[in-house]
Amino acid sequence: NQTRSIAYFGSNAHKNTIRNCILESNSTNDAVVLFDNYYSTNGCDSNTFSNCDFKPSNGTYPGRYRMGVSFASLLTADSGTSATKIDSCDFVDFYSFCINMEKASSNQNLTITHNKFHQSANYGATIFPFRFQAYGTNLIADNEIYDTYTNQSVYGMYILEAQNLTITRNKINIAPGSSTNALYGIYLISAATFNTINITNNQIRIEPLGGNNQLITGIHDAGAQTTINMLYNTVYIGGQSTGTTNTYCVSRENPFFNSSTWNCRN
Repeated sequence: NQTRSIAYFGSNAHKNTIRNCILESNSTNDAVVLFDNYYSTNGCDSNTFSNCDFKPSNGTYPGRYRMGVSFASLLTADSGTSATKIDSCDFVDFYSFCINMEKASSNQNLTITHNKFHQSANYGATIFPFRFQAYGTNLIADNEIYDTYTNQSVYGMYILEAQNLTITRNKINIAPGSSTNALYGIYLISAATFNTINITNNQIRIEPLGGNNQLITGIHDAGAQTTINMLYNTVYIGGQSTGTTNTYCVSRENPFFNSSTWNCRN
């Protein structure tokens, strides 16, 4: 069924380990792996995915899956997914959010490490390897994003309300084809307080192939965070992009009129 998940975790699905699997899907609806905690006070806790390959199956259009792993929550009634790990998995040819984390009403404490996110062809879709929104103490570390083939926008990591989040030692290499759309390595946006975000020791490389007029930003802060520790990151912007649109290694705007504190040494 190309509209449903291969692995579905409902309420109280605890302490499962799935490793060394190949998960093939062309699902245009549900994620390949879905943690579904709607309206439940019992989450899906302490689960692990490791060394799994997420890839399209041999099917009809669109020839790729919409989402790899999604943590579905409604915030007001559910408990979220605590202490779950996604480690050393390979995600290829997705066309929406590859890992989609929705905020629940309690701490989630996720670990996402040593994964790879990439495309084998230009599918003409905006690319979001990460869409992350969670309470608790969460870690995104040692992941690699590369071969972002598209003629649309690319957001290497799209971070919404995420308290006490550490993003460290990731390699983000954005090199799309000809495009006039915006390119971001890490994008922070929230109307609420993030508490503390640590962005440390990441390597961000943005190198568009086409000579177009487009916005390029290594790390962009459009949120209402309290404290951002931005330390020892490397941002390289190159390629053949031309025009009058500005290019930034790091940029900051304040659409929510709530000041944040930056600690920057890069």
